Formats: sequence, C-alpha cells, structure tokens
Amino acid sequence: MSDKSASGKPSSSRLPNKGGCLFAIAGVLGLMIIGFVSTQLFNPQRQAKANECVGPFDGSPVYQNTCNHEINFQYCLFSEAGPEQDICRDFSLEPGEGVETLDDDLRQLSGLLRPGIMACRAPYLPGQFAYWNTRRLTPGCVKPGDPFAGPHMTRALKIPSEPDTSLDTPIDE
Repeated sequence: MSDKSASGKPSSSRLPNKGGCLFAIAGVLGLMIIGFVSTQLFNPQRQAKANECVGPFDGSPVYQNTCNHEINFQYCLFSEAGPEQDICRDFSLEPGEGVETLDDDLRQLSGLLRPGIMACRAPYLPGQFAYWNTRRLTPGCVKPGDPFAGPHMTRALKIPSEPDTSLDTPIDE
C-alpha cells in the first residue's frame, strides 16, 4: 500500500517535521528576553547588585572597589554581645577606593559573630525590597529615597532552648 494520494503527493500523516523543536526553543528564549528587557525597563535596581566588585576582606585597602564604576557599599558586623552592639556602615566607593573604618569598628565590637556585605551599582543603594511572591523583605538594591534603603541584613533570631515560663497564666478550673 502506498502513502501517496491520487495526486502523487505524500499524505498529510507523513509530512516531514520542519522545525517543531526549534519553535519551542525559540519561544523559551523569547520569553527570557522579554523578562530581561521588562526588568531593565520597570525595575532596573533589581539588576544593580555589584558584590563581584568588592575586593577581599584582607586586601589593602579593605573591601576595595575592583570595578570601573562607582558602587554603594554596605557592611554589617554582627556582635556576639547581641543586636544592640551590631554595626552597619554605608559607603560610596569610587574605582580603586576601599573602606578605612573597618579596623576601628572591629575593635569596638565585643567579638565578631559574622560579617555581612552588599554592594550596588550607583545610584542604587543597598536595602530591602518586598519579594513579589511572598511579600517578605529581601536584601537587594533599591532606588535612592526608598523607605527600605539602609541596613539590609538582619540578625537571625535564636530559637530558645527552654520554653518561656515568665508569663505564667493561671489555668481556669
């Protein structure tokens, strides 16, 4: 039995596939490009993170700007003594410039629990933004004048090892 119709052309069930897989790949790439361009247009601060521009902690100068553009840099030092001793500082660093106050801040701490750093391409500032899916505040770059600009990192709360019994309430009988 032949797969040809009376006109001599192949039947429609056997037509060669012309780019079906390429169409799907082009569609996915198109959606990715649309997402990137829309972020650049409507929320450019989301792509302004510049942590790769921050030099090493033990460099000279400390946390040197290694990029060819200005960055806004923030470091937070979390103290072992508690949140009231934590120190956060903001800097605007030109290319090649570093932080000079870190040694003084480390001497002021009562033991370093951990450091935290964040850098953003100028004019954007380190801060927090509400994540669209959960509405939780997430560290990131924000526009100048944003109410969430400022200390972007928070201390992880300790889970108490024992239940709090300071608020004993009488049991109703």
